[in-house]
This record gives sequence, structure tokens and C-alpha cells, in this order.
Amino acid sequence: MCSGTWKRQIAGALFLLVGCLLLCCLGPCRALAVDSATWTDRAEVPYSGAQLPASGEGVGTDASSVTLDSAGDSAAAPYARTAAQPVDEVVTVSGTLYFSEAYEVLDLVNAERAKNNLGALEMDEELLEVAMYRAAECSVKFSHTRPDGTPCFTASDKMSAENIAAGQTSAESVFQSWMGSSGHKDNILASASKSIGIGCFVDDSGQICWVQCFSPDAAKKVSNPGYNLEGSAIIYFVRDVDTDKVMRIAGNTALGTMEAVSGQFNAESVDAAIVATVDGFWDALTASSVAGLQQCPVLLSDPSELSDETISALKELGVKKVYISGGTAAVSPKVEEQIKSIVGSTERMAGADAIHTALDTYEKGKKINGGWGKTAIVATSQTYHDALSASPYAYASQSPIFLTNSSTKELDADVEKAIKDGGFARVLICGGTAAIPSSVEEQLSGLEIVRKGGATAYETSVEIAKWCLSEGMTAEHVGVATATGYWDALAGAALCGYNNSVIVLADKENKNAVDAFIKPQKGSVSSAFVYGGPMAVLPSTFNAVAEALA
Repeated sequence: MCSGTWKRQIAGALFLLVGCLLLCCLGPCRALAVDSATWTDRAEVPYSGAQLPASGEGVGTDASSVTLDSAGDSAAAPYARTAAQPVDEVVTVSGTLYFSEAYEVLDLVNAERAKNNLGALEMDEELLEVAMYRAAECSVKFSHTRPDGTPCFTASDKMSAENIAAGQTSAESVFQSWMGSSGHKDNILASASKSIGIGCFVDDSGQICWVQCFSPDAAKKVSNPGYNLEGSAIIYFVRDVDTDKVMRIAGNTALGTMEAVSGQFNAESVDAAIVATVDGFWDALTASSVAGLQQCPVLLSDPSELSDETISALKELGVKKVYISGGTAAVSPKVEEQIKSIVGSTERMAGADAIHTALDTYEKGKKINGGWGKTAIVATSQTYHDALSASPYAYASQSPIFLTNSSTKELDADVEKAIKDGGFARVLICGGTAAIPSSVEEQLSGLEIVRKGGATAYETSVEIAKWCLSEGMTAEHVGVATATGYWDALAGAALCGYNNSVIVLADKENKNAVDAFIKPQKGSVSSAFVYGGPMAVLPSTFNAVAEALA
């Protein structure tokens, strides 16, 4: 038996399967929810011709019953199969979600309840999603304990009971298996239940798993979609620890994370926003300095159609003017017109390439709210990591970012001239000589040069963060982002600048920043922000940050 109140989580796990064993197992449990973000690569499959795989040899039945109100083990009967340990803490399992079978089970449930003078259960939108995901989890770990070690109740705070089964090859057969077990039957015929979610998942090996999730709450009714769905479930072996010191800011997608980050800005003080393409990093990075001039967020969008998340962020913040970073290939004229219809005013910062978009950004920034500070930032255009690490400082100190030429690795003549004529007291060069050669320092002779770099992008982020502290920034709301993708960090770095806090790079590849920067700054950190979901920054990295601040 499971007991307690559990927070809504997205968690789970996948074991690599050996063979195609369709052994039937059963287990009921009182239970809990999951997001649609856990499913990727969706493809609709018509009901016409849909058929579950035939049963394999050695099919048997086992059962266990678990409720919230009784003591006992939350694990279902053991499911006889051979499984290998996972090679990672986040993986995917592919298969088909059979809505056709789920709704057939619903009809059988309600027919049986009618015989017993009980009200019909309605399919609930959230519980349907939960049940399908739990079926995917059960296809790799058949238990009321989820693959990440938490009870099934962490799936949704709406659920009150769960039945699970595996191996049955039809709605009728799984229903009869459940009705043949007192625990499962009690859940099906519980008078308190009003809504249900039913999952039927068949993984690519042919393994079939079934789940029923019950609730005493009225349903947010969802109709039979009329199709089955092929997709991949994102499964987690580890979950974020509960802590007040670390906050994950994430959405279901990269744009969802961007929207979540924008929600951290004070709408009462935000009048403007940057909009750049989600398909590249250069324009959003160099525009972070203009965002600092306006104390506004950096938003991303699909280049050809203004993304729903961007629309939502612009409206929620009450933005009156948008600075578009990038040419019409990066942010199309159609998107600009869509933005104008919401905010009224736009200004485009663009050049022939990323280097000259950065240069145009600098030129136009001269006219915004007093213009630039006394520091210029130089970063490579080949990668985003070093400029990303410096962008909170660019934001907080109103320092423009200039890019070196990816071919020559030096500054183009017009960029060199802009820096020399800009009245800057010094230049921050981001990265070691492998990224930006010493010849760039020679190009800028006569100016004070500060170079911050490390052995890798991770170490460079630490060195830049340490330097930023010496320049008056703080670790109060230190940001943590992955170095393996730029999307979440582009928006997150602007929020760090808005908070006058630094950002460091850390993920499963390298957690040096946790020990080298976050832990020594423990006393200065009010709350750390982890940007991106568990697929971007794994729970193990999140937990390492939490442990360093404990």
C-alpha cells in the first residue's frame, strides 16, 4: 500500500528489453499525472485495420492490490522478463498508444458498473494522458513504483486508484483479468469514482501494457479521438529533489521554456522585448546587450510564423515595442507584421551576416536609453558558449557584444574600427587563444584587454562568472544551463542579467561549475535557476546543484 500526498512530477524509466515476453501481470493501486511533453514524434494512426499484437507463449496472470488507505508494498507482482540496466537516466521508449482499446475498456467498465447500479465513469483528459504514460512506464518496469523510485501517486494528484496489467491482447481479456481479482474489481466498482483514464501502450518489441487511473473528481471529459498514436515517451530514472534553493524554469519545449523565463520579468516595468529566431544563436546572443539597455526579455520565435509562446509572452508582459534581431531570413516580414499587430512598433537590427547584425545592434543601441557602457565584449562567432557566459554581464553593464570572423578568427576591419572609435575603456575577450587568437589583442592595441578563458566552455563559464562577481554582479540568482544546446540559455541569460546575476554551464558532460563556482558561493545564493527541462539539464545535475547549496 502507498500513502501520502505527492507533488505533480514527470518521472519514469526505461529498461532495454531482451526478447518479446508477453507474460500477463496485474496490480491495482491508488494513485496520481504527466505532461504531454513526455511524448515526442507523434503520428496519428487510423483505427481502420488497427490490431494488437498476438500473444506470445507462456502467458500467465499475477495480481496485487494497493490502496492509499491501507499499508503494504506499492510494488505489483513481479513481471517475468529479462532487462538490462539503463545506460542513461533519461531515455525514450517508442510504441503505439491504442485509444481504440482504451475506449473499448471504458465501455466494458461502464457496462459492469451499470449491472451494479453504479454511475458511469467518464474519460478524463488529464487521466487519459497519465494512463497512457504510465502504461509506457509499466512496459519497462511493471510496478506501482515508478522507474524513478517514486510511488505511482506522483503521476497525478487527481488520481485515487490504479490498476495495471500486461500481456493481454484485447480489451475484453484485460477486463476479465481485472474482474477476476478482488483488488482490481474493487477499484473498477468503487462507488466514489467519477472519472477514469485508461492506457494501452504497445512498445516496438510488441509488449502490451494496460493501466486504469481512477478519480473521485468530476471529469474534464475528452472524446474518443478516433485514431491511435505512434510516439516516443521520454522516461526518467531520476527526479529533481525537493528544495527551496533551486528552481527549474522549463516548458514543454524550447519555446515553452522561453515563455516560462519571460514570466519571471516584472510586467509592470517591461515595455520592450527582443525577438530573434529559434533556429540560431548569434542574433539572440548579441541582442542581449540591447535587452539590457531596455531591461527586457529575449524572446525566440519560429522564423516564418510568430510562435504561440512568443505571442503569449508579448501579451502577458504588455510589450509596446519589439527589437527584431536578424534579417528577414531569420525573422520573416510576416513575423514582423504579426508582432506589429500585437505591440504596434518594431525596429529591426540586421546585417549581411551574424557579425554585421551584431555591428548594427551596436550602432542602434547607441540611441537607446543613454547608450553603451565602457566595456566592449568580443566573442567567437563559431560557437555560442563563451558569448552566452558573458551575456548576463553584457545585459547588466550595457556592454555590446562583437563577433570575430569564423574564417579568419579575427575582427573584420569595420568591427575593429567600431570598437576603437567607440570610446570604450576596455575589452573583455571571452575564451582562450584557441577560440580567439592573440592577434585579436594586437588588433585592439591601445585598449585595456581582459581575457577570460578555460580549458573548455565549462571552465570558461566559471572564469567569466568569477570575473563578473569582481565587477559587481552577484550569485544571488545564479543561472545553470547546459552546454549542449543554446535555446534555454538564450532566454535564461537575459533573466540572469535582469537579476544582476551570473550564469554557468553544467550538465552530465561536465559539472565543474558546481564545485568550482556554485559551492563556494553557497552563502551568496538565494535561489539558483536551472534553465530547461530534465532532457536539457538532467535531474542528476539539478540535484548536484541542490546538494552544493544545502
